[in-house]
Amino acid sequence: MAPPTTPSEGQSAGGDAEPPSPEVIERAVAALFLQRCASCHGASGAGDGAAAPVSDMPDFTAAAYQDAKTDADLSRAIRMGAGLMPAFGDQLNERGIAALVGHIRRLRAAE
Repeated sequence: MAPPTTPSEGQSAGGDAEPPSPEVIERAVAALFLQRCASCHGASGAGDGAAAPVSDMPDFTAAAYQDAKTDADLSRAIRMGAGLMPAFGDQLNERGIAALVGHIRRLRAAE
């Protein structure tokens, strides 16, 4: 059996590691979107995913969609589901939901 590991220099055993950088968080959220959302919403968020159950999927890249939805609207849809979209509130915590909302906002096409 290997001996227990000890924290490396500059780290404490209490988990005081620095939080991940915004870039690391965005990569993780993008991967979560690809895993949980892209099959219906499309990788770019345009509503063109191969498993989209309806032809009128929301287009997250459209300014009209982005302007019509508040962050609370998006959070609620992720948490509780909307229409044919399943609820993810039992699978994601509030930080995860907020991170996905931020990702959806970043999918808006440049004007």
